[in-house]
Amino acid sequence: MTHHVIYVPGLGDYNSHGQETVPAGWNKYGVVGHYNPMVWNDKEPFAPKFQRLLDKIDRLSAEGPVSLVGASAGASVALLALAKRPKKVAGVVCLAGKIHHPETVRPELYAENPAFREALEQLQEALPEIQSKYAARIMSIHALYDGSVPARDSIIPGAHEKTMPTIGHVISIVLMLAFRSGTIIRFLQKQAAKIIAT
Repeated sequence: MTHHVIYVPGLGDYNSHGQETVPAGWNKYGVVGHYNPMVWNDKEPFAPKFQRLLDKIDRLSAEGPVSLVGASAGASVALLALAKRPKKVAGVVCLAGKIHHPETVRPELYAENPAFREALEQLQEALPEIQSKYAARIMSIHALYDGSVPARDSIIPGAHEKTMPTIGHVISIVLMLAFRSGTIIRFLQKQAAKIIAT
């Protein structure tokens, strides 16, 4: 049985800046990593982007449990996938995830990345169910200080919360991926084991 872990990056993923290499590093923990950019700024609506991810989850789940790691804007997608595929998605880890307060996103970011607005709007509707049913399957890691996505925007009541002693948004995500990969994958493996046992 194979445990697949899909990494969904945030805005700016039209240029990966090497992020596509991150999931391959998770293979040493006994999982198979996948990179799934949304290409937020190509003006395609959110629905077909999200459906492609759901289709990938459906395909991979034939081999075993699937987990997701979402960074920044990618956290909204990972959480929505958990809500849509709760029997196939074992767990989710959010890295500096923009989850709450969509009204605080700068209008120019929404104009450049309209699918992100749609994702956040759908997430706000799904959050009550996510919090009540699936919070224990979620880990949220946020920075000590993040001017782009404050910790209050990343916290889900009932989820596993961790704070990185870092300052800044992008650098914190980089450090989370560099130094917390073991923590991330071990958490997801525990969630996958629970799915397998049921």
